[in-house]
Amino acid sequence: MSNSPFFISHFNDRGAVLPDLHAGFHLRDFQNTNWEDKTGGFDPNEFEFSIDPVWQEIINPKFKPGSVVSITTALNPESREVPSLSAKGWCGRVESGVTDGKVNLYVISLDSVTIDQLPTKFLKEIVELGDGDNPFLFEIPEEALKSVIARDTEAEALNRQRLAYHSYFWGNIRKDAQAKRLFRILTRDYDDDDLGNWLYYFQHEAKYPIPAEVEGLLMDEITPGTEVRILGIEGIDPKGKFGLIGSVQKGRAILSYPIMELLPLDEDDPVQAPLGDYRYWADFSLV
Repeated sequence: MSNSPFFISHFNDRGAVLPDLHAGFHLRDFQNTNWEDKTGGFDPNEFEFSIDPVWQEIINPKFKPGSVVSITTALNPESREVPSLSAKGWCGRVESGVTDGKVNLYVISLDSVTIDQLPTKFLKEIVELGDGDNPFLFEIPEEALKSVIARDTEAEALNRQRLAYHSYFWGNIRKDAQAKRLFRILTRDYDDDDLGNWLYYFQHEAKYPIPAEVEGLLMDEITPGTEVRILGIEGIDPKGKFGLIGSVQKGRAILSYPIMELLPLDEDDPVQAPLGDYRYWADFSLV
């Protein structure tokens, strides 16, 4: 991470702002990361993160969670696509604050007005670089912030974040058929989350039965490779781990089974395509 006081670091953490996006790690954690194995190369088994115990939650923060702030300094987002971009004037809501006893840092979630004003190239850049993490969270020094009046509601900010995210993350929605389908499904109702929109799609638009085979990434109740049929969708896993739960026919038996564990037999079949689209989304959002 840059030591420049004008550097803005992304803070990718799972919170209430974008509940569908993956949890990430704080860029500060790279300072305490073991990158090398005993042979001098990179070994995933030796790779681990350790959280810096110096940074703690601010007990009496100047800017409380939910308050709206604006960046008063020409901080540099370090964009490769828009090198001259300045963060001065960006606004957002405070998510949290941390301190090492000397420096206070606040994680802010950009508001809808700020996102509307950002260059398209920069939006595309941060969404793609986020790799599923929330790209609209930034960590800002306390001295570079001031309190301001809200320019939108939390719901409006969330809706705009979801629209920007789904516009760029899945590919070119104008040229790529799957990206276009995902965008349409996931932005049907901005007030609902991704799983809610998937549930609506599978309960109101998908055609059944859907031929599939078991992949068995996380469950072993059915032997991988077994061909089954999805007869319908029962609902969402209440624990949130397995996503949509389908009524799945295996022989004469009908089981409740997470469809993230299934693969389409033929992705070119329009009836099976929704399962392929859902699995693509689930690989980023659930696994």
